[in-house]
Amino acid sequence: MYALIQNNQIKVGPRDWRYYFFKQYLDTNNLDASTLPISEPADKKVITPDWKIIPVTMLDIPQYNQLFEQLAGPYWEVYDDYITGSYSIADLPVDSSKNKLKEVVTETRYNAEVGGCPFTFADGTSVTLYTSREDRSVYLQAYQIMSEDQTIVFKFAGAVFKSVTKAELGLIVTAGAAHIQSVFDWEAQKYTEIDACNTIEELRLINITYPESE
Repeated sequence: MYALIQNNQIKVGPRDWRYYFFKQYLDTNNLDASTLPISEPADKKVITPDWKIIPVTMLDIPQYNQLFEQLAGPYWEVYDDYITGSYSIADLPVDSSKNKLKEVVTETRYNAEVGGCPFTFADGTSVTLYTSREDRSVYLQAYQIMSEDQTIVFKFAGAVFKSVTKAELGLIVTAGAAHIQSVFDWEAQKYTEIDACNTIEELRLINITYPESE
């Protein structure tokens, strides 16, 4: 990036090299543009008695937490033949931070919702139930059409096959529904906690990690 400097002040830029942007300023301010090259100069600078175009040699962008912080700046330091820039870190507006946190909470809830849940049969066999919305419908539809004395084979997560009675399938449907309710309860609780906050410091204290993944 380059900036056009006059009287040690940035007048155009910093920006990529664009001859007509720089020339427009020079012409508007009755400054001699005869030494302004159309293309980016090989030595990265154009210096005249009345103005100069010099490169940005460094732009410091610190790491920051986008849930709670934003960059302020950039702030430029003009030297004889180069410019440096830096950003500082400032708190986000509280409402912006709340919205970002809610987005993360919703995504976390969805991942937990469809990520499966454990289920143990009466014989001690433990499986992980599929809990995507489509898979939950498969369990429910199978339960609704099964006869009371029927047994069918289901494939569970991890390529585990298990013969399941209608009664067991009913328990599976119930377990899946309970899992879904729990993740939405968690999401609602986190929304309430977020809405109750008035400062960034309070928002930082909210734990948005879903309990089963801690």
